[in-house]
Amino acid sequence: MFERVAVIGFGDFMSAPYVAACLANFYGERELEVHAWDENRELCDSMCRVTRLFLRANRVRHAVYTRESKEAAIADSQGIIICSSQPILNPRNLPVFSVEEAIWWEHKPGEEPTLDGQKFQVLRWINKEEFPSVFLHQNRDTPLVKWLNDL
Repeated sequence: MFERVAVIGFGDFMSAPYVAACLANFYGERELEVHAWDENRELCDSMCRVTRLFLRANRVRHAVYTRESKEAAIADSQGIIICSSQPILNPRNLPVFSVEEAIWWEHKPGEEPTLDGQKFQVLRWINKEEFPSVFLHQNRDTPLVKWLNDL
């Protein structure tokens, strides 16, 4: 079991909400420190806010931090979650979970989300216009949650 995980590319609104929901569904033996980074700091900050909101909704006490660089996010981490196709250096050969390789969510035909649609959904959660309970429930038994449990 680890205590610190890096999330790289956390400003990717197409995958980051799913990662945030999975982190909120991880009930490990210890509280987790999530160190997030993305080139676009504003988007990363938004996703960190959503993650904190999801954690509160599920009454999980993990800590979420935004970091200035990939290296700072990865430093002292025991695992890396990659949300985008960002190349990373992994000199310590840490366990890596690639969201792009393990997409676990499905959309109904004709209802493919758009980037703008995902951004507005994130804003609705942040502004407390919608409660994320259904979304959290849909992401409780995923490859990412299993990966977190297996470490």
